[in-house]
Amino acid sequence: MRRTVILVEGESDRAALHAAAARRGEEPPARIEVLHGITNLAKALAAHAGDRVVVLFDGDERARVARAIERAPTTPIAAIACERDLEDELIRALGADGVLAVIAAEGDLPAWRALRGQPFHRGRPVDEVLHRFMGSIGGRKLRYARALVEALRPGAIPRPLVDALAAAR
Repeated sequence: MRRTVILVEGESDRAALHAAAARRGEEPPARIEVLHGITNLAKALAAHAGDRVVVLFDGDERARVARAIERAPTTPIAAIACERDLEDELIRALGADGVLAVIAAEGDLPAWRALRGQPFHRGRPVDEVLHRFMGSIGGRKLRYARALVEALRPGAIPRPLVDALAAAR
């Protein structure tokens, strides 16, 4: 029996897909497998030979994904790239003010202000510092993936998440 699986780079990607499905009033995909890094894609594609596979990945990994697909025994039904990465997609979709409202709701404004006050980050674009903030402490990407998606209107969910869910249906 052919199963459908979405392969994602990290746990935060899986959390965002589940939250996006819920936000859109859809059932989450039955199977989302975390690769723990795109370098494991070739092995995962081999393990899913014969399955319907969707790959969601960071834009700067296009060449690596293409090489893995070339060597794979099966071709994914969709390989969907985020422009930069999922955090960037979510920050753009919600806007800096929206992300800061989520950070406030999560009780992380003191940590945000501390990062923003560091000499390197003074004067840098807010969206760049927000991107750094998401990855600055272990577990923060995972925590915020769900919170940022839940703060979005259903029609504002980033295209890569929508496309991955649609391809898996």
